[in-house]
Amino acid sequence: MEFLIEKVGMSRTLGENSTAVTLVKVIPAKVVKVNENGKSVVAYSNTKQMNKAIEGQQKAYGLSKEFNQFASLEAANKEVGDLDISAIVEGGRVKVSMKTKG
Repeated sequence: MEFLIEKVGMSRTLGENSTAVTLVKVIPAKVVKVNENGKSVVAYSNTKQMNKAIEGQQKAYGLSKEFNQFASLEAANKEVGDLDISAIVEGGRVKVSMKTKG
């Protein structure tokens, strides 16, 4: 499963051996289309709108103006709606691999 996250900050665990930890926040997203191959098209809110074609997609999927970015993720959802984050809620510590710019 994949999720959209935003880096909030860095911290260290207290103890004999301190470990660096990255603090992240899960970005709320809506699944707008589920494909047979397990990939889902999700819409999420971002401050910048990339192009004018987004307005047509917002109308096609019945989204409000705040959902102005789209991404393809491997999600647990089998139907259209809010992105299922129950896997994160159940697990306390999650190992994450991130792809960033630069």
